Amino acid sequence: MNEITAEKSRTISSWRRAFAGLIALLLLTVVNESYGQEIQAIVGKDRIEIGEQFTYELRVEMPKNSVFTWPDPKADTINEFEILLRTDIDTVAKKTVWELSQTWTLTSFDSGFFVIPPLFLIWGTDTFTTDPVLIQVDLPEVLEDVPIYEIKDIQKAPFNWLPLLWWSMGLLLAAALIYLLIKYLKKKPVAIPIQKQAPEKPAEEEALQALRQLRKDALWQEERFKEHYDALTNVLKLYIKRRYGIPALEYTSDQLIVAIKAKGIDAGLSASFKTLLTASDMAKYAKGKTDMLTAETLISVVEEYVIATTPKQETPTRDV
Repeated sequence: MNEITAEKSRTISSWRRAFAGLIALLLLTVVNESYGQEIQAIVGKDRIEIGEQFTYELRVEMPKNSVFTWPDPKADTINEFEILLRTDIDTVAKKTVWELSQTWTLTSFDSGFFVIPPLFLIWGTDTFTTDPVLIQVDLPEVLEDVPIYEIKDIQKAPFNWLPLLWWSMGLLLAAALIYLLIKYLKKKPVAIPIQKQAPEKPAEEEALQALRQLRKDALWQEERFKEHYDALTNVLKLYIKRRYGIPALEYTSDQLIVAIKAKGIDAGLSASFKTLLTASDMAKYAKGKTDMLTAETLISVVEEYVIATTPKQETPTRDV
């Protein structure tokens, strides 16, 4: 008897809620008529179960470059509905107007008839409003014929050996490939043959060979005196450097003459050296010209000096 009374009570309560929702909807519709133009409010469904989600989309067309205030409730709820998600406002340009839209995802955790109230969009002095929307929220259906089972304890799922087997085979294959790469593809160090440096020629041999090449080139015959004297002076200075350790390549002509006299190695040829170095400086700095005979003769002067200062046991044979 008590069960029948409770059932009647729930039915009466449901009808009361439905009636109250309809009254609220009618009142909101009348109130909505007092506002300006309306924007569209489109719901995905008007009947849901408790906790079920549905979409609520706002759409409006406005002139381009309009300044407006979009409906934006600061709370996370609208009456009995929770706002789960709001998309960004989407704008589509159409000739002279914008088409604006935004989609909300709503749900409710109470049963009955509930109204989504009008939302307001302000544009200048005008106000656009949505129509109120009535949503029915139902309790989940209870299947009376289904037997009730006791809650079972948590059970462990059986262990699946197949993934472990595949992983093991993959690791073994990878290890085998790495081994083969190390064994067969690794480059062996290439032995670089050590090149034996040819023994350095004696200073006098190197100088006499350079003098022979100068005589063969005969640059003075083409009046290329500067190149001739530069080469001849370098032969002499390099010979003195190698023979006596004097940094002759870094010395000026006067410094070299002084150094030779100080060492006592001028071999009585200081005057000839001075003639050579003076002619070289003239050709190099003053663009002066000497006669061809002097240019050729000074090769012999340097050659005589090299032979005269060569140790007796190493005296080379002079080329005629």
